[in-house]
Amino acid sequence: MKNISKYISIIFHPSISTFLGFLILILGKGYRIYDLLIVTFFFSIFPFLITLILKVTGRISDLFIKERSERFLPILISLIGYVVGIILILPINLISYIAIIYVINTLIILLITIKCKISIHVATIMGMVTSILIVFSNSIETIFPILFLPVIVGWARLNQRAHTFRQVILGGLISFMLTFIELFLFFSYFRTS
Repeated sequence: MKNISKYISIIFHPSISTFLGFLILILGKGYRIYDLLIVTFFFSIFPFLITLILKVTGRISDLFIKERSERFLPILISLIGYVVGIILILPINLISYIAIIYVINTLIILLITIKCKISIHVATIMGMVTSILIVFSNSIETIFPILFLPVIVGWARLNQRAHTFRQVILGGLISFMLTFIELFLFFSYFRTS
């Protein structure tokens, strides 16, 4: 079971979950490939490269950034990359708004991380799953299986002893609530599909 949970943690690393979520949203809604390239670089590759550089230089102890005290710098630098990515995919549309949601949620997670540790793996997959379920709510039966991804990732993080049950639940709950409210506001304001 440890090997399975290890591979799940790797496959659903926040950088990969972000890429997969934006891939589904962009291709599923027919947005530009340019948008996919920008969000892939600034929301997935850039944060992973920052994490890798910080690991190689000894600023963090592992690529999963298990130590809460080590999370601030990579998250802060990643936020800068996210903002650059958003600027490059403007004007405001569904994808740029979800990117803005990602920044807001990451900023809130950064502030929470100052005081306590939550599962960023679960928060990321929950945010992406929530976005996909809301955006594609008219074809819920097709995308229903992804609803279980946060539970599977949460189990993997618990099995790896990377988080407590509380940290997994907090990551998922905070991300779900924020993403749901933010997308509700977007659809209420823009009345788009």
